[in-house]
Amino acid sequence: SKGNPRCIVNSKGRKRRPGNKTVAGALRCNDTLFVDFVSRCL
Repeated sequence: SKGNPRCIVNSKGRKRRPGNKTVAGALRCNDTLFVDFVSRCL
């Protein structure tokens, strides 16, 4: 993919673009220290 993220189509035909969610939204966590730790690990 030449370094670009790929769009993924689910079973319903909807396109999902990578990078739409924030780390806090994906973790469903409001703890800023934990979110910062995880984002630095990525």
